[in-house]
Amino acid sequence: VAALLHDIGLLESHDRGNDFEVDGAAAAHELLVAVGWDGARADRAAHAIRDHWEGPASEDEVESLLLAYGTSVDVGGWRVKEFDRDTFDDVLATAPRDGFKQQFIDLVEKQAAAKPWCHLAPRVADPAWAERILAAPFDG
Repeated sequence: VAALLHDIGLLESHDRGNDFEVDGAAAAHELLVAVGWDGARADRAAHAIRDHWEGPASEDEVESLLLAYGTSVDVGGWRVKEFDRDTFDDVLATAPRDGFKQQFIDLVEKQAAAKPWCHLAPRVADPAWAERILAAPFDG
């Protein structure tokens, strides 16, 4: 569930003026509690969302670690060659990316422009950042 909600803080509707991960964690926590999750379970999902960009402080934080690894695969293609090719192709066929790369770049650049103090600003200022995303080994 954290994987489904992890970038919710990039959306204007959930932007509270903080780093997008902090805003996304708060929005996800509220949503999950509202649909009946207990507080501790919602906390774990929110914590994973908050830490997904930089990764967790400890490998013992399993949800955070898995989300950080998963988003690295999704955005930059990290460790894609370790996946079974048939499974990888089936996932992409089932969930086509439909322009994800450019949409993600645009959302992150918009956040960085609106929040020059956030950790995204220096990253997106480097043209290599967007180039790495566009070079990920899958379409769109």
